[in-house]
Amino acid sequence: MLEKEYPEEGDLVMCSVKEVFPYGAFVILDEYNKEGMIHIKEISSSWVKNIRNHVREGQKIVCKVLKVDASKNHIDLSLRRVTSQQKKTKVQEFKREKKGEKLLELYATNIGEDFKGIIHDIGVPLVNKYGDLYAAFEDVSTKGKGILKGLIDEKYIDGLFDIIATNVENPLISITGHITLESYSGNGVNVIKEALITARDKFKDKVEDVEIRNEGSPKYSIHIVAEDYKTAESVLRDIAEMAIAHVQNNEGKGSFKRS
Repeated sequence: MLEKEYPEEGDLVMCSVKEVFPYGAFVILDEYNKEGMIHIKEISSSWVKNIRNHVREGQKIVCKVLKVDASKNHIDLSLRRVTSQQKKTKVQEFKREKKGEKLLELYATNIGEDFKGIIHDIGVPLVNKYGDLYAAFEDVSTKGKGILKGLIDEKYIDGLFDIIATNVENPLISITGHITLESYSGNGVNVIKEALITARDKFKDKVEDVEIRNEGSPKYSIHIVAEDYKTAESVLRDIAEMAIAHVQNNEGKGSFKRS
């Protein structure tokens, strides 16, 4: 649900490969309907003997924006700088965005209004508040249409709520990360225990559930249950970073890895 014409440097974007040539590839940025280029040096971190072993026409890929020159309509992209977790998260976000847009388009058709106008009047305010159109619909599905008041024109609320109530479920999602914590102080066991409990208690109210398990010292798993991936990912990383910082401040070290 975008109104801006170009992405920003550092953004992750969904792309469709348009043309592959010996020294790179041209792609279409699906969310912007703009063409971008991936130079062969940005295809893979390893040596590229045959570029077609890495990308092919029609393939959907996630790229990182390196440079944007709007005056020349030129966008430089990288495939190799996208981690597997970033790719997974972006694909999930893109699918949710498309689901939200499909429902909004259905609503526009039902009331006989221009889709672009509905995007501006409904989509943009909801994305500005929730960051994700489908997340807004899930919240409405859970809490009722009253939360739409003050966000969008009241003439849209009842009809939009009917679409949401019919088409949107609000299943909880779960994710897991793994953290390694070691403390060399005299009470290292208590330091680690305090780090995990303090971090868990600080952020647990932001999600449905947080569970931390001992996987065999010094390894622990952090399991998050939340209403959406964006919140779950944020809380998972916040807990891990806070726990690691606590241990580092007490003669220790730590590391985090997303499952």
